[in-house]
Amino acid sequence: MATTTQRVRGTTDVKKLSNSIYHSLFETGKSIVRSVGAGALNQATKGIILTINRCKEENLHVKIVDIRFVTLDNERSGKEGETISAIEHELISIEHEEKK
Repeated sequence: MATTTQRVRGTTDVKKLSNSIYHSLFETGKSIVRSVGAGALNQATKGIILTINRCKEENLHVKIVDIRFVTLDNERSGKEGETISAIEHELISIEHEEKK
């Protein structure tokens, strides 16, 4: 199964994001959360924290293995070759990591 990338906006519902991250982690063992802008990064951080807390309550183990900047094509600008930077958080389920 392919890894799911959650694209987060400043208006993203944190609970829905958390549920999406949670389900992605336990279907594929991995989830990538991508945000562009301060508001989106704030929502992404809250969603990740909710997911980690939910997993702790269920005695499941999740780890953030990477936080990185990525460069993306800015399709909205209409200018060819224009790019924007995003921040990606990569999370994995420890159970999936141990099965490899």
